[in-house]
Amino acid sequence: MATILAIDKDPLHGQMLAFLLRREEHFVISFTDPEQGYELVRQREVDLILLETAHSRHDGYRVCKEFTQLCPATPLVIVSERTDEDQIVRGLLAGADDYITKPYSPRVLLAHVQAILRRAKAPSRVLASDDTVSIGAISLGRGHARVTIHGVTVELTPTELRLLQVLITNSRRVLSRGQLMTLAWGSSFVGTPKTVDVAVVRLRRKLDKYVPNGTVYIKSVRGFGYRLEAPLAVGG
Repeated sequence: MATILAIDKDPLHGQMLAFLLRREEHFVISFTDPEQGYELVRQREVDLILLETAHSRHDGYRVCKEFTQLCPATPLVIVSERTDEDQIVRGLLAGADDYITKPYSPRVLLAHVQAILRRAKAPSRVLASDDTVSIGAISLGRGHARVTIHGVTVELTPTELRLLQVLITNSRRVLSRGQLMTLAWGSSFVGTPKTVDVAVVRLRRKLDKYVPNGTVYIKSVRGFGYRLEAPLAVGG
């Protein structure tokens, strides 16, 4: 059973969503106002946030960013009536781990929820030892899935953490977008290459805050995918 926070402007849709999730034995807390959600996550942990970004009184993408700042380790899924690609990309760049468009099949929604809850637990299973893997200034502590750069902890979302884990354990190897999707999101994930590109952009932005200007760890391989490698030392 997972504790799920659902934010939707439409009370009726929120009730329907809660009904579907409770049938799967999840504990659901539903609000129409994001401010209530902020207060909740300040007081207690939740396992998943489901967010409708189409609010008349709030910028849904700012709401998404606020939640990822308040609880970066909690996966967030946008469930929205906005279906065009630009809106989906904007939502993923704002920090969402997945994006489901309305109207949706209840089976599809539940499959997405189950998959993302399963992926959220993956780091603790995959990184079971206390060893630390490092590449350049980036260190990945396996025991508690902690990322540091020059000793400073970097807050990553579950998706960003899994993506970095895959890249760092396959360092210097070029991985296609399809391989990254399978390894970081799981074989059951329904996504597109754009999903990988957006996640890489988000991860790069966070890493860039802690490394010197011009330092590149995640390199694009045109027409294929990405690889992670340590920058060459000056004079080395």
